[in-house]
Amino acid sequence: MKTFSEFFSSSVFKIFGSAALIIPLYFVILGARRPGFSNQTLATLTCAAVLLLFGGLQVLQKGWAVPLALAVSVVGDYFLSTRHGIPNTFIKGIACFFVAHALFTTFFILNGRHGVIRWAALGVGLAGGLIYYFVRLLPHISAAPMRVAVLLYLVISFCSLAFALDLNAPLIPLAIIVLGVMTLLFSDTLIAEQVFAGRAGKLPIIPTYLASHMLITVGTLFSFYFKKI
Repeated sequence: MKTFSEFFSSSVFKIFGSAALIIPLYFVILGARRPGFSNQTLATLTCAAVLLLFGGLQVLQKGWAVPLALAVSVVGDYFLSTRHGIPNTFIKGIACFFVAHALFTTFFILNGRHGVIRWAALGVGLAGGLIYYFVRLLPHISAAPMRVAVLLYLVISFCSLAFALDLNAPLIPLAIIVLGVMTLLFSDTLIAEQVFAGRAGKLPIIPTYLASHMLITVGTLFSFYFKKI
């Protein structure tokens, strides 16, 4: 009879976990087609649930920051969804997503290779990001607290991307995670363009936001399944 630890590392358990990804995928597609806080919450929380239920003991020991980051993102999504007419809710939303990025970054650092690539990527990313902030966004942001919030969020966003590149994971799961973080940054850029730069038109903010959560979930789960982390 298999022990508790052996069961969580068995092929059967991994097959069930891989199949379970269809549940958050369904809600991600639903949330992308019918944006709304309830559908978006279902998509994000089912991603977190699959990680916790099918990630095994390794996720609880080494990957706890990822489902926690997803949960915090739901709170941030709530603030952004209710920001109209309520003071300071947008900054509260930014603060929640800042914490989510910090948690993602924590996961990448704790399970990283600790190589030079993270610092090189961070330098390049911040250089481009700061140019975008000062040239494109800052002229449209008058309130000092919002300026600080957006700047800090930009910094932590590029930290999460840079340290994701340094994650000690197999190539394919690593590529999926990095793509997920990049998709999240792209979604954030679309929000900035809409809210601050006044870009008109329907932008794929929610589809890219939910897709990023799905990609990060898949990449994290498979990283543990392939046992490199």
